[in-house]
Amino acid sequence: MKKYGKICHHLFLIPAAAAFIAVLGCAVMLLWNALLPRIAGLRPLTFWEAAGLLILVRILFGGTGGMMWHHGHKNPFKDKWLHMSDEERREFAARFHGFSGLHQGTGAEGDRPSGPGSTPAPSPEGNTGETG
Repeated sequence: MKKYGKICHHLFLIPAAAAFIAVLGCAVMLLWNALLPRIAGLRPLTFWEAAGLLILVRILFGGTGGMMWHHGHKNPFKDKWLHMSDEERREFAARFHGFSGLHQGTGAEGDRPSGPGSTPAPSPEGNTGETG
């Protein structure tokens, strides 16, 4: 019985995806034809050119869009992040971004970023670093 449900689910996805591409293709075609011939002097697109352009843009710039973890599959990176302690998250941020405190806005001295454009943390002795 469970296998039958998956088959019906997949059979439903095929016409739903086709309808989705058709609607978006029409939207791309209408927007292109309404704007770009007047603005940039480009020729109008046919529906199939607009659908192809839509698919091309999705391939080049869209990636997977997170679809690989839908339909009951878990996102392993999200699960790992949710099970990290605050210290592990700070260490992770420090490794990835070169400073700790990226996700911790507590204002504690150890959480301040260092680098170009950042304000240095005051020293505990009150010394400003000036010699005089």
